[in-house]
Amino acid sequence: HTTWDIIAITGGLPSTIAQNRLFTVEFARIAKRHLSKKGILAFVVHTVPSMQEVELRRVAVLLKTLKSVFGYVRATIGGWLFASDSPIEISAAVFESRYRERGVSSPNFVPEYFSTLFYERDQRRLERYVEAFVEDAPLNTDSDPALVRSELLFLGRLICAADKAMVAAMMKLRLWHMLVGLAVLCGLFSLRRARVYGAVAVAGFGGLAASLVVLHLFQATVGATYLALGLLTALFMLGLWAGARWANDVGLLWRFAPLGLAVVVLAAFLLGPFSGTLLFVLNFCGGFCVGAVYSRASKILGGVSGGLLFGCDLGGATAAAVLVGCALVITAGIGAVVAVTATAAVVATILMR
Repeated sequence: HTTWDIIAITGGLPSTIAQNRLFTVEFARIAKRHLSKKGILAFVVHTVPSMQEVELRRVAVLLKTLKSVFGYVRATIGGWLFASDSPIEISAAVFESRYRERGVSSPNFVPEYFSTLFYERDQRRLERYVEAFVEDAPLNTDSDPALVRSELLFLGRLICAADKAMVAAMMKLRLWHMLVGLAVLCGLFSLRRARVYGAVAVAGFGGLAASLVVLHLFQATVGATYLALGLLTALFMLGLWAGARWANDVGLLWRFAPLGLAVVVLAAFLLGPFSGTLLFVLNFCGGFCVGAVYSRASKILGGVSGGLLFGCDLGGATAAAVLVGCALVITAGIGAVVAVTATAAVVATILMR
């Protein structure tokens, strides 16, 4: 297999289970197999001697994890953490010589620039502070995401006391809680008119959950989602319009539109990593399915206020934003979101029968 001199992870420390897989013992072993004899695995990590204890513990988890795989590991005040099986020398002179050997020429790549990243006194302080936490730090693995817990603990320091109770409650949510909730919804909306309102709400939930799956996979596949967020949103809204416009023209479309959400989210999960363009298309399809449900519901209910239906749709979407976006993605990963969205699609289909 192909080997490289350097493999660099530049995404920052993980806050989700899926992202955490790039920082585990298992991934380090895979990366090691693809490094040359003196190759280096590098991570961009916030590292300064003035870090708080909770930040030092985060770095200690990653250091200990990498030490279980590589012979040498070092964190630097320049914001990088290196792992290798050969001794790691860190100095301005070493970096300058490496660039020169590889023929890189730029006014920025000079020893004076690198010296600002590696003050020896600060480097020794950082290593001394972090080392105090390495011995007791847990290993970060796929089955035990210790780094995610450390990251969430750090993020918890950034929110106010009033928010902590809500965050703690959301973090206790599990996949089966949401599946039970969807089943209860299906039972509550047993009457004809109530079923239709429920279908719109559940479709709104599934539509936004599907869109969140697309956004996460787009970031993992293409990166820089913020640059494409406008287009992704526009395609979802265009899908809403198209679904509402054509739902009544195609007899079976409105009946099976909710199931389309399940198809969209499963396709994104299975095929998204291979095509950024496909994710644009799938975001449009997710909007189309929600729009088709909304349009048919309006026709079934006759002269009912459009604002009431819109409120049901937004209520479901809000629930997805809070429960899925803030809790389930972090605690259970994209796979769990796919399962919840597919279940929501089935529930909406039953309610619209």
